Amino acid sequence: MSRPDNPRHLTRLSWLQKLMYGAGHVLNDLCASMRFSYLLLYFEGVNSFSKPLAGFVLLLSQVVDAVATPLIGYESDRVNGCFGYGKRKSWHVLGKCIRCNDSSELARFFYYAPFIVIFQFGWASTQISHLDLLPELTPSNMQRVELNAVRYAFTVISNLALYSLTWLIISKSDLLPGEKIVPADAPKFREIVLIAVGVGMIFTIIFHIGTKEESCDQHVYSTCSSQSYGSTDETYQTHRVEYLQPISLQSYTWMHWLKEYRFYLVTLVYVCTRLVFTLSQIYLPMFVLHSLQLHKKYIAIVPLVVFISGFIASFMMKPFDEEAGRKLTYILGLLLVCGGCSWMWFLPAKHPHQMYGAAVFLGIGTSTISVTSLAMTADLIGDRVSSGAFVYGTMSFMDKLSNGIAVVLIQYFHPCWSEVTECSAASALYYRQILGFVLGGVCGLAFAVILILALTNIGMIHQGSSQSVDRRLTMTGSDSESDETRPLIERSQLVAERS
Repeated sequence: MSRPDNPRHLTRLSWLQKLMYGAGHVLNDLCASMRFSYLLLYFEGVNSFSKPLAGFVLLLSQVVDAVATPLIGYESDRVNGCFGYGKRKSWHVLGKCIRCNDSSELARFFYYAPFIVIFQFGWASTQISHLDLLPELTPSNMQRVELNAVRYAFTVISNLALYSLTWLIISKSDLLPGEKIVPADAPKFREIVLIAVGVGMIFTIIFHIGTKEESCDQHVYSTCSSQSYGSTDETYQTHRVEYLQPISLQSYTWMHWLKEYRFYLVTLVYVCTRLVFTLSQIYLPMFVLHSLQLHKKYIAIVPLVVFISGFIASFMMKPFDEEAGRKLTYILGLLLVCGGCSWMWFLPAKHPHQMYGAAVFLGIGTSTISVTSLAMTADLIGDRVSSGAFVYGTMSFMDKLSNGIAVVLIQYFHPCWSEVTECSAASALYYRQILGFVLGGVCGLAFAVILILALTNIGMIHQGSSQSVDRRLTMTGSDSESDETRPLIERSQLVAERS
């Protein structure tokens, strides 16, 4: 008798499908790149905010994002899609529509607040629904790594496009050399934002047309149909556990995750990764302007070099990950980040050429740890996709909150709350210390957590209703990946567990 037709377990995603999935986060990537790279520069230079007040603007956006993210993650797991549309894509399109209301009105802090709230709710809705769609598209670990790589590649391409656009607009309209962002630069930022949002909406439409998600009714039908088949065929009985797996794991809820120590360790790795990525993105333009005292066009050129390096690295890490495993790949990325930050500490002012080498190290390192941390998260979730949005939502909550608090503290302890000539030397040293000591300390914490995770297998969770399924999968050998295709570290751990 033929096996039940379950496309999720039998169909391999094509590269076109993977590209369509990656396109769904382009608008978020463009907006995030503008927000993290230029928000502080904009509010300090164009709007003449003090450094602490500019930091509180970013903190407000992070707090709203942090609060909205787990709520949306929970609702995304619980609520079915609208009008037969998949529940993840329903939340994705909702986030895009909400964000369209954030128009070009500019004013002081109290006037920006409601627009920040609207924008961040839409941003969180899109981010969580797009992330949680990943483990639902395929059960294969290697295909999830490929989807993560494609997703991050689109992130890098979006940043490349934005920084190239910024470079073009600033260079075209800036006739006089200058090192500071001033109120006269407001039209340049407005032009950049309008172009970025227009391009992002086009990619959003491509994602919704090209990415197929099962509706709730289709998912229930396919899983229930797999139970109705009866067969004495030994091969079918061996693989039958795979079809029953999503049903057994439906009861794995957020309470189970809170009892799992690997959840906290992977969350800490993810938060450290996002701290390194976000803080370097925020303060690299500051470092270029104040510490290196370069022309303001370099606030686009240097980040452009960082993301070109990250784009190349995103396609080169898969072979290394297959041979060495997630943890060693992550450690390599940490070493590259530390190397780039150390290089920046010793860079002389007004000499941009050495900055390119440090930017390459930083780009490859941040790309490596970003992709690998997301892959670790997907490994942790495994086939427990019914509560996957809670995992992503919780991690994003901690990510946003920690980044917002870190930025406010950095801004508060800045020696100059407003830019004055006699404080330029102290400001230049301060931004060197941020990229050197702050990022280095976060990398050290991430390294310590990875050493703890090296003693365990991230995806092997034995709790509640999923315990029997995990054990049966190990005994029958019906996992989606063979032992030969597992990374070296995971292979050795699996052998130890089976012995």
